[in-house]
Amino acid sequence: MGNKTSSSNLNYQESQQKPLINNIPESLLLEISHYLVPPTIFLSEKNLLQLGSQLLKLHLSLKITTNLSQTKQQFILLSKYSKYNTDYEWYYTYQAKRTNRGEQESHPILLDILFTGCNLPCAFSTYDYFCPQMEEDLKTCVHLFPNCVNSKFGTLRCRHNVTPLHAACTNTNIPLSIIKYLIKHGANMDQPICVNGQPIHILEDLDDNHNYRLESIKEIFDTYKQKK
Repeated sequence: MGNKTSSSNLNYQESQQKPLINNIPESLLLEISHYLVPPTIFLSEKNLLQLGSQLLKLHLSLKITTNLSQTKQQFILLSKYSKYNTDYEWYYTYQAKRTNRGEQESHPILLDILFTGCNLPCAFSTYDYFCPQMEEDLKTCVHLFPNCVNSKFGTLRCRHNVTPLHAACTNTNIPLSIIKYLIKHGANMDQPICVNGQPIHILEDLDDNHNYRLESIKEIFDTYKQKK
């Protein structure tokens, strides 16, 4: 009898010693984490390092679930595809904050991937040849970088407001399957680009430049428009 009582008391004491935070649902802990360390809108290598440090401290001190793995993935990808990082940081620091447009322009990391191997002026990319791994990286970026599929940060010869979808359609090194993937994940087919200051649709621009994939791309656009 005495042994049972002692065992019960010991179990009770151990349960009392467990942190109260262990009883909080994981989804709520994640909300608490976002409140204590708000996700950064402006994604740069420097900001992600700071965010990662804060999330790690939060996890170690309170054992709160954090998105540290996501932050790490974002940092790795920004380091791997870095061609637009400096210009984007300048834009956000000196331009977007003054005009309150910081939240509207997402990171142009997809442009770096989708201009790979493109020999047109201003088609900047970190790498010279497109490979299957880049397609996997692109899909990861779509999930990790908010609204990156509709970034208008690109330039191409006399074109401005170039989007990832336009880059994918123009660059013949990019498989048609990626064009489908971008549209399926929210790329705006009707977003015009600017050519010499005048708005023009992606398909019109491809037609003017005699892109040999034009008919195949038109079919893709028509298919997804019918699904809407």
